[in-house]
Amino acid sequence: MISSVGKIKNRRGMTMAEVLIVVAIIVILAGVSFIAVMNYLRSMAQLERDGIAKEIFVAAQNNLTAAKGEGYLGNDGFGTPEEEKSDIYYYVVNEGTVSGGGEKVFPLMLPFASIDETVRTGGSYLIRYQKSSGLVLDVFYTTIHGSHARFNHTLATTEYDALMAVTGNKHKSDRRTYTDRSVIGWYGGTEADELLTITITPPEIEVMNAERLYVNIKHTNTDPGVKLRLIITGVTSGVSHYLNIQNTDDPVILDDITAAGTHFRELTFDDMGIAVTDNGFIPGEDIVIKALAYSNEALSNVAYSAEAVTNSLFGSIADANGDGVPDTAGISNIRHLENLDKAVSGLGAHAAEGVMVSKLEVKAAVQTDDLSWTQFTEAIRDATGSDSVKIMKCGETTGTKDGCFYPLSPDYALSYDGQSHSISDIKVDYSGSAGLFGELTEAGSSVKNLELIDFNVTGTVSAGALAGKISGTEVTNVLARNSEKKTVPVITASAGDAGGLIGLMTGTSDSAAAIKYSAAALTVNGKNSAGGLIGTASGNVSATGCYSAGVTDKGEYYQHAEDGERGDAIFSVTSSNGTAGGLIGSAGNTAITASYSSASVSGNTAGGLAGSASGVLTDCYCTGLVSGEGDNAFIGNGSPALEGDNYYYSIINETVKKDAAGNVTAITYKGPGADGVKALDEDAEKYNAFSYTNTSWEYASAYDSELVKYYSGKYNFETVYRLLDNDNELSDNYYVRKHYGDWPAPEVIFENTLK
Repeated sequence: MISSVGKIKNRRGMTMAEVLIVVAIIVILAGVSFIAVMNYLRSMAQLERDGIAKEIFVAAQNNLTAAKGEGYLGNDGFGTPEEEKSDIYYYVVNEGTVSGGGEKVFPLMLPFASIDETVRTGGSYLIRYQKSSGLVLDVFYTTIHGSHARFNHTLATTEYDALMAVTGNKHKSDRRTYTDRSVIGWYGGTEADELLTITITPPEIEVMNAERLYVNIKHTNTDPGVKLRLIITGVTSGVSHYLNIQNTDDPVILDDITAAGTHFRELTFDDMGIAVTDNGFIPGEDIVIKALAYSNEALSNVAYSAEAVTNSLFGSIADANGDGVPDTAGISNIRHLENLDKAVSGLGAHAAEGVMVSKLEVKAAVQTDDLSWTQFTEAIRDATGSDSVKIMKCGETTGTKDGCFYPLSPDYALSYDGQSHSISDIKVDYSGSAGLFGELTEAGSSVKNLELIDFNVTGTVSAGALAGKISGTEVTNVLARNSEKKTVPVITASAGDAGGLIGLMTGTSDSAAAIKYSAAALTVNGKNSAGGLIGTASGNVSATGCYSAGVTDKGEYYQHAEDGERGDAIFSVTSSNGTAGGLIGSAGNTAITASYSSASVSGNTAGGLAGSASGVLTDCYCTGLVSGEGDNAFIGNGSPALEGDNYYYSIINETVKKDAAGNVTAITYKGPGADGVKALDEDAEKYNAFSYTNTSWEYASAYDSELVKYYSGKYNFETVYRLLDNDNELSDNYYVRKHYGDWPAPEVIFENTLK
């Protein structure tokens, strides 16, 4: 039996000599492993760099073949000759900088997008070729170590000879441990003789500049190794970028304002290497688009598509002033329209660097087609498969409320010409100033020749179909109305001023604001001031040749049941807590000339033409039902100066009292609220003189079918054209020659009494 003491004695430790032997073995094994790992890494590095050298070789050969076919031998700048009078040349590239004498041949051999830009302009390589035949012989490639390039631009004879001595497969190990133990990639010689030769057919592109700016690419090349790139070049900036195309079934999106990160300014291109917020293009410039089909694995031709030129943000950009600076945007789609706002498009992004001012500065926009928000949203839904459509500002991911337009607020003077086109179905629900324009406040701005159809606008601060707020701006020939088969659009300012066209319009002594020959026929609701045309006008403002229209039912400002029984009053303009006017809610000292309103009005202070006014009123009239604590048939409050003939329709605002038997016991009428305003229906002679005869009535487009039926599609009061004495300036202006919206029928048809 072995004793416990014996067991303990058998558990002896390693001697010092044994420990040292084990340590030595571990060190030797580690050294062997380290050498093996380093050799493996060098082999991998050489494999990678040999592959890059091959890509450079093939790209250079394919492009040089094309250049030679176009007569490149007529150029100079071929690089450095191998020896005096030699036909073999070489040049060196370090981070895109070419050796002396090779600057001209470099863009022929390796044009932009021919290879990855990180290689073309970020590596260090040498290309050796035969000038007369246009054949590439060798390519050496390595990476750049710190600030030192492996290949100097001017190689000493010994350096050049050293490179030529390590070509071919038998010198692979020499290239793995080149000078300073750097790894050199190489391709050429007999290996190049084994390259496949293919023929590439040119790709085709289709550029769509509408709800989105995108490119469809079609190509028929099935040979392995054929690649596609889309090249985009800015006409004004001169910047070029490319995108690698993996799947031609998907469109290439260049500008989409309904998705985050897809605005033109935000796009990141494959040659950039890193994600940036500014790709160098000037938003709004024209761009040249072409597709490239190429191979860096086989000898082939280089095939480009036909070039297409379009604008990056708009339908077009033009130099309207002839000063060499593009300044006028063509608008043919809602996307183009939204891109006028810098917050959406990044327009003017280079202004801080002084580039934009000198090269591109949008000052005007010209609408070239009718625009429809419904068509825009349907097209986006069809394209994306999403039920949600929002407008995104540049750099944001939240966007507007679903299905809502983003009100434009250009912080630059903009002249917008609708060219008598329309914008329809706009829906705005915005916290702030709301309308087609949220705020148009830069002095010198203008809007003209535009029709706004079926706008529904909700804002907090101010709201109008055209704009929530306008300052120092001129508005001419703008009409807001509904279409024939839709309910009357509604303009609402939940906490401020609302107007059919403009919520708040202001001017100063230095920058007047004016509205001319414009009209609105909408329903308007404001918390403060509300007006059929303008909610509040203050400062240096004038309104000439304008009107607002209301809504009636069977010729009355009352709802009617099916049996004809009269119901509640219909008010087209309502202020829940302030001043309401048929044309302007709070007019201040605004000069109002040759203008009228047929809108019904309700407010704390209410007037058929204006809720309050203290300016000069010339040749104006109103026909609307007025209701409020401080109401008058013409002006609710104020002491305006009157010039010419100003009228109100007194019968509309009569109060008829009857006894139990239905007999009339008393009739009272609201006064005009301003001395000198006449009742146009005071007697038949005056009424007939004002109404003219039915043969001279202007055309009308009423919402109330009873009016259409009875008046045969004509307006039986004076239009703006009549008020301005048939001014020839308005002969072709159907906005104010024709009356849109409803008006009251005369007493011979309906008895107008307040309930």
